[in-house]
Amino acid sequence: MFCGACMKRTISEGFRSSGVVTSGSRHVASMNVFNRNVKALQRGRSVMDSNYESFQHLRNVVGGLLIDRVRDVKASHAKFERALDIGSRFQKDSLLDLKEAGGVRQLHQMDISQRLLDYLDENDDGSSGVSVHRTFADEEDNPFCRESGKGELDLVISNLALHWTNDLPTSLQQIRDSLRPDGMFVASIFGGSTLQELRDSFLVAEQERFGGVSIRVSPMAGVTDAGNLLTRSRFALTTVDMETVVVNYQDMFQLMEDLRGMGESSAALHRGPPLARSTLFAAAAAYQGLYGNEDGTIPATFQIIFMTGWHPAESQPKPLTRGSAQYSFKDMKSLDSEVEEDGFSLADLGEVHALPEENELDGEDEKKGKERQDELDDNNDKK
Repeated sequence: MFCGACMKRTISEGFRSSGVVTSGSRHVASMNVFNRNVKALQRGRSVMDSNYESFQHLRNVVGGLLIDRVRDVKASHAKFERALDIGSRFQKDSLLDLKEAGGVRQLHQMDISQRLLDYLDENDDGSSGVSVHRTFADEEDNPFCRESGKGELDLVISNLALHWTNDLPTSLQQIRDSLRPDGMFVASIFGGSTLQELRDSFLVAEQERFGGVSIRVSPMAGVTDAGNLLTRSRFALTTVDMETVVVNYQDMFQLMEDLRGMGESSAALHRGPPLARSTLFAAAAAYQGLYGNEDGTIPATFQIIFMTGWHPAESQPKPLTRGSAQYSFKDMKSLDSEVEEDGFSLADLGEVHALPEENELDGEDEKKGKERQDELDDNNDKK
């Protein structure tokens, strides 16, 4: 997300500047926001770092939350034996969790970086019990998509990858067309409030020095956008929810290092010129002054948007026709009287237990949030 040093290398992994696979491509993005070549290069370079695994703490936490959502629906659905992973970089522990949570037996891992796929291959000892096939392909030209609109996959999962897609509506439509009827799609992306502190700091630094600003943090979708995209792509039973994760860093430069290690540096096509050292230090000072914690650290906010949708199927519950209800809420008292005349009263249902107080729920949520925050801070301190 952060625009680092000017990239002088070029990538030759079979992409045009538009970021679409050249051979057999069915679709060319009509609007390019991101340079897909740069993003593939960034992902490939991240796995070359000897500390690669230590930079994946946030991705691993979000991946666990994503797999939990699969676990939540497994009880009421058949096993998701055939699955597609788009850019999630799941390794041994996550593969084991995916197998336990969703019954996954065969997994296709797809990514735009061949180097990243090679890294996953080299570090897969096969002990997860999941048959993994790795495919070099672009999210914008999904090879598992079927023209009939009915694919063969039970599950498509993507962890913090689709926010770099130029044509997300088309990518989602292709994902839907790769699923069997009643197949599940679940994904996480970074939301629009992600790294808001970093955006503001660069804005202040550049405005002060140059009287204008450049794109330093890539644009991202909001919660409402995600819901509209799922509906536009004709998914059924759509759900969108959001979590905010705050990670504390020693300073802005450690945050930038973390983003590079995650492969999440900016890949916007219209980035500004490389930043001067003085501007970087000014942005770091603005960050500390505007958002610094009392202990000298700085917070970085990551808004995580979770999207869930299903391939339409006849077996899925459907809303009744508008106006088909036989009773109105206004008639509830008279309905209770009619039921009592038949020898049954709502009181026969037993004692009604009050719901927990709102402050009790808030306390539990706060406890869970603090545990997640402590886990992220511990991983960050180890680096």
